[in-house]
This record gives sequence, C-alpha cells and structure tokens, in this order.
Amino acid sequence: MVKSLSGLSRPKVSKRAVQNLGFAIACLSLSACCALPTSSSVNNLHNTDQDIVKVKVLGINDFHGQVLPKGQDGGMQKLALHLLKAIEIGNQPTFVLHAGDHVGASPAESALLQDEPSIAFLNYLQDYCKLSHTPSCEIIGTAGNHEFDEGSAEMLRLLQGGNHNKGPFLQNKWPGANYKTLSANVIDLESKSTLLPPYVIHNIAGIDIGFIGLTLDSTPELLIPGSVDDLRFENQAEVAQHYVKALQEKGIESIFIIIHDGTTEEYYEGQTRSNNQIPETSPFMGFLKSLPDAVDLVITGHSHRFTNAYVSNTNGHTFLVTQAFSSGRAYADIDVAISRKSNDVVSTSANVLLTNSENSYALSESARQTLKQIDSIAEQATAFAKQYTQRVVNTYEAKTNDISLGEFIANSHQYVLKTDMAVMNNGGVRAQLEPGAITWGQLFAVQPFGNQILVRKFSGEQLMETITTRHHWSSDVSIGTEQILWRGKALDRNASYTVAGNAYIMNSELFSEGELISIEGLDIDATEHYMRALPTPFNLSDTPE
Repeated sequence: MVKSLSGLSRPKVSKRAVQNLGFAIACLSLSACCALPTSSSVNNLHNTDQDIVKVKVLGINDFHGQVLPKGQDGGMQKLALHLLKAIEIGNQPTFVLHAGDHVGASPAESALLQDEPSIAFLNYLQDYCKLSHTPSCEIIGTAGNHEFDEGSAEMLRLLQGGNHNKGPFLQNKWPGANYKTLSANVIDLESKSTLLPPYVIHNIAGIDIGFIGLTLDSTPELLIPGSVDDLRFENQAEVAQHYVKALQEKGIESIFIIIHDGTTEEYYEGQTRSNNQIPETSPFMGFLKSLPDAVDLVITGHSHRFTNAYVSNTNGHTFLVTQAFSSGRAYADIDVAISRKSNDVVSTSANVLLTNSENSYALSESARQTLKQIDSIAEQATAFAKQYTQRVVNTYEAKTNDISLGEFIANSHQYVLKTDMAVMNNGGVRAQLEPGAITWGQLFAVQPFGNQILVRKFSGEQLMETITTRHHWSSDVSIGTEQILWRGKALDRNASYTVAGNAYIMNSELFSEGELISIEGLDIDATEHYMRALPTPFNLSDTPE
C-alpha cells in the first residue's frame, strides 16, 4: 500500500518561481577530452630551470553544494576567492582537480535547485580559466558516490545539459558542465563502456599529463538499492592499474589520479612532511600500495578529512596523496615539477590551506568579475531557498547527556508512523542542530536526501539477526551484550514487530527481508511533524505532550 503522510509535504518548487530567478548562467559546451596520464616519483629537484616544467595543482573535494559558509568556514564565495588567488599568484599552468561529491547531500540553497548552482560555480571558474587566464588553467573532476544519489540519468543531465522534469531551474535550457568529469570504473551495462570518460590528457609545454578519474567502488552500498542497477562499479585498484598501463603504452609518464575515496591524518600546517601518519591498516592504504610506479599524485576525497602525505607502494615508489576536508573549507595547493628530459614528475609538495583566512590579495579585473558572477549565484540561490528554509519549526535547548540526533530522528519516524520501533542510519545524519530557533532549512541540512519512509514487518527472530549497534534505534529499543529489550522486555522471537526507517536503510541487505507494509512520505516531513509536537523549547529526549 502506498500512502503519504497526512498534511505533510516537501515544499513544491513551481516553474514560475524558478523562471523568475533571472540567473545569468553562461551556456557553454563540454570541453573535449584532450589529455593522457604519465608516471612520476617524488625526488629532490636537481635539474636546471630550463629542464623543468612547473605545474600548479589545486585539489578540492566533497563540496556537497555548500553555497553558503558553514559558520565561518567554507562555502562557494570563500573557496572561489582562494582558488582565484592561488591561480593568479602561481602564474603557471594550473589544474583545479575535484575528487567527487561536488553535488549531493547538499544544503537547500543548492538542493532545491537540483544542485545546478554548484555546477554553475565551477562553470564560472572554468570560464575564467579558458577565456581570461594565461598561462592556461583547467578544471577536471571525478564522480563521487553522491553524484549518483538520483541515478545516472540525473547525473548525466547535470553534466551534459537539459532541463529537469520539474524545471527549468537556473536557465532554460540548462547547459550542463563546461569542465570534464571522469570515472574509469563505472560501466554502463547497456553500452558496456564507461559511463564517463576514464581519463583526459593535457599537454603542457610539450609534455603530456594524464588524469585518471575513479569512483568509490562500493558506491552501490551507499545508495538506495536499485538506483544504479544500470551500472557496474568495478574494482578501483584493478581499473587504475589497467589505465595507467594503457597510458604508459602511449608514452605518457606523468600520471595523476583523482579518486573519490580516502583516509585521514592529523591536520598540520605547511608543506608535506616526510613521515606520513596514514594508518597502515586503513583500507585505502591497501589501494595506494597497489598503485603502479607510474603514478605521481593522488587527489582524494570521501572521508572529509585532511591528508598531505608521501606514500610508498609495494615496490617502494613514492607519490603524493592529498585531501582537503569538505564543503570548501580548504584546498590543497600543490607544486609539481616535470623533467623535459624524461617527461616525468621529479618533485611534488603540497600545503593544505584553510579558506577561513583573510585574503587581501588584489585580484585581476577578470578574476573580480568571476567572483561577482559566483557571488550572484549564491545570492540568488539563497533568496530562492529562503521561501522555504526560514520557516521556524521549534526552539532547541541543548542539554548534557541527551540522546543522539539519530535516535531523535528514529523516534520521530516511530511517532508519526505509529510503528513498534524505528531505525536511522549514521550516515543519514548530515549535520547537527544548534541551540536556538530551528528552521526548516536546518532540518534539511540534517536530512537532505528526500528519502521516503518505509514500514516493514519483522519477526522477533529476524530482528535478533538484524539489530546492531551500527544504527540509531528509537528510544524503546535497548541493545545489551546478552539480549535485546523492547519497552523494557526481552524481544519475543515469535512475535511480529513493525519497523519504520528511510528507504536507504529499509531497502538495504540488512532490512530488506522484512515484509513491506507501506511506503510513506518524506523523512524530513516526519521529523518536522514530530518536532512541532514537542514542547517549546525542546531537547532531543523530550516526547510529544
């Protein structure tokens, strides 16, 4: 049975409201694939200046549609300002490489407009690179798991152009991205070829540099089951080895990998240190160690953390690995030196710089105009979103030893759907609540996916196999070392229980065996309805009066 929550709905975005935005987004065609990768090593630079070609690489990752700053950090304007400054000060061939999740799990300012503002942001930077900046610069990205949140068709629409079926949004007709997005290990099952270009080659001063894009190979496990059944995500290590070899056979010796996967180190300031802090047991370290000797630089993402390290593969070949937090809070400023004699990288070093610092550098006129265009996107997207985001739901008063926000959301689903219990996945909680007035926009930041809620029925025996501490359960579920309690009593293996949860978790392997009872409205609607039923002010452990 398919139902909707009575009286609850996500704000509907009318075509007229969108068309009245008046965005001025440049309509640009996709740039052609024009470059291949090469191999490199991290050595001291002994060559003369005439023997060396210097290249600047600026690494970003996991922007997640962060149009506005998060507090004092990140956001479109701050990141753009720092990238433009770095491009102009460097005054050398520059590549801005983004390691995926540029869109998806986005705040309302981007998400309500189908993340088109976030693509337009990079489009303007690419316009600046192609039309205004000498030496040349280029933006290249890879697809992360969140690019696939709404399936391959919507990702391709964002990148290649065309209006959304609820649009137009920013522009009629939406032009798509004017920069390359790569993915060597995502295969379209119908065409049996890569969904996106696997690599791109750029020639700098007579030297070919190759860029390979890779998507986290476990992406289907992070999406609503069935949403990417038209695709196959191949092993990222095996695919990397394949394309590195293929590019070397073309004579390319400078090879950079952009991958949506990563690890973490403790943050430090300054240039890359010789001793990396990446845990040897990190799953991603296994990938890094498997890379061929031809790889020179790896730009990473996904973990939303800091990485600035030299890593050695199983042969002892050393290359640079970076990651720069998320949401535009930082970028990796990387210097690369390539020998004209070998066409190979001979030196790399990085500094991961935060974007919350003051920036007094005087930008060129073309850079200032680019910044104004990007500011305009942010201002107009924000104005559009305010129609929905500023609605106050309740007032939050934090207290010590309160329950988690995930448990609070599970309680809301249980309350609204009137089920025996409810469950919420850790990864579905994308932000935390700050004390004070809670708006719909803040709730959207917490639950930006627009998932429907499913109700399934399980036997007690099934739940004994399913319930784990990896998830947030409604407050009446207690997980002990020896038994599971429900409302203070041991779970009855022979009884039946109804469980509510978002579509992502309820369609996962753990929960899909339960009998589907109903498909309900959106998760954020249930949370809002529950929050409105709480006393004012409320804390997370409060219950409706």
